[in-house]
Order: sequence, then C-alpha cells, then structure tokens
Amino acid sequence: IPTNIVIHPALNSLNTGACTGMSYDDMEREMPHELEQWRENPFIYRFPAGESQQDLVQKLQTLVMEFEGHVRPVAIISHVSTLQVLYSYFLGHKFRPEKYHTLKFPKNTVIEMTPSHYGWQERRYDLSELSPDSNTFPGEVYDHNTNFYSRSEAEHDAKADD
Repeated sequence: IPTNIVIHPALNSLNTGACTGMSYDDMEREMPHELEQWRENPFIYRFPAGESQQDLVQKLQTLVMEFEGHVRPVAIISHVSTLQVLYSYFLGHKFRPEKYHTLKFPKNTVIEMTPSHYGWQERRYDLSELSPDSNTFPGEVYDHNTNFYSRSEAEHDAKADD
C-alpha cells in the first residue's frame, strides 16, 4: 500500500513551557499557584513560556480541515494532549472544551473514526488482543451523532435516551 508519511508540527504535544517534565507533585511543591490556576480552568490556562489547550485547538484547526478533505484514510500518531483535542472535535458537542483534558485513551488501541450520516462512527481495535496466528481482531463500534445542525442538543439527548 503506498503511503505518504508526514510529520506535522501541529501534532506536537501541548507545550507546558516552564513546567515541562514536572509531575503534579513537582508543580505542587515548586509552582503551587500555577497548578491552582490550571486546575481552575485547564482549557484556557497557559503554562509559563508555554501554551494552553485552547492554543492547541487553534493550532489544529487547519489540520483538521485538511484531514476532512482526504478521501483516503489518515492515521494520526501523536501525544495524548493533541489526541484529546482531535478526539473531542470528532465527538462534537458531547465534550465541552474545559473537559478535553479528562479524556483517557487505552494503551495498544487504534481508534478509527469514519464519517457517517449524522456524525462519526468510531471503531476501537485493541492491538494487545491480536494473535500471531491471525491478521484480524474484533473492533468495538460506537456511533457519535455530531450533526448538531439538524436538531438541538436537547433533542439529540432525548433521542439517545430512547
């Protein structure tokens, strides 16, 4: 299969500036005021000499539009902070920006997002279950209705409860 590997700087992890390499315990001890500010609003908080998750969203907007224009599959391999923003985009209104940092991603898992009628269909492949004797493995399927132009969020939530 012919591939085109592109390394894109927008896929770099969140630049935590002066806090790079620090654990929460390190920040609590050395920069408690910064940690408190981050806890108050992790989406807009900008690390000293670094960036905020909001900055990361802006950096990724053009790239997301480029991805959506592709007719062939796109594989994205990146850092968790970047994947949180991208995944939240595909989930649409289900995740508010201030919750992006709470998204968790399982290890050894590929997440496939495919356009569907009302949003995106997600399929997860746990690569740790791949046996050496097989080149296939089961995938879990989730549908994400992100078409918030055709009905309101309240209507979407009511439909999801059915």
